[in-house]
Amino acid sequence: MLNAITNILTSQSLVNLAQNTAARVSIETTMKAVGRPGFILMDKDFEISQKLHPNDVFRVIRALEVIEKTGQTMTEAQKKNKPDYNIIYVFLDAKDREYLYSRINKRVDIMLQLGLIDEVKNLIAKYGKTISLLKTLGYKEVSSYLDGEISLDEMTELIKKNTRNFAKRQLTWFRAVKDTHKFYIDEYSKEDISVKVKELCLNMM
Repeated sequence: MLNAITNILTSQSLVNLAQNTAARVSIETTMKAVGRPGFILMDKDFEISQKLHPNDVFRVIRALEVIEKTGQTMTEAQKKNKPDYNIIYVFLDAKDREYLYSRINKRVDIMLQLGLIDEVKNLIAKYGKTISLLKTLGYKEVSSYLDGEISLDEMTELIKKNTRNFAKRQLTWFRAVKDTHKFYIDEYSKEDISVKVKELCLNMM
């Protein structure tokens, strides 16, 4: 959880529906031409289209992307039978919120040191400012910086702030998941957590 800065885990990801960048770019191009994203989805997955606002572009794209990637609708994917394997939900949290937030801030600093800005530059040069890029935490702030809308310091602090808020939403999501095994990163070492997770896996065999 601590390294994630893009997506809150969803039921779709639990059935291994991976993002397909080429498909997404194609879908976004079609949507820009048509101008009515909800109507495109209505023709392909009516049930899901009734659950989404027709102008909720990001989720509409995701639903269309699932069809493009898997050949089945999101409705069909969500109704899929339980997989033939056991799932263990491991939830990493911190008792001390300041400790968690300091880890997030440090992670953002490392990402910038490793070339996040150049990564966004290359993505924009290759695909343009796609909806998915501008919705992605970290990328959207860098894009604003590259456009001269905010300073480097403002961009850095904004990424940290938005990532902390994202982490709060993750915490809320995981608390709602039943049978989750929680480990506190400010109480156990990485090695201790690895051992405990291994024990959980062995006990399920």
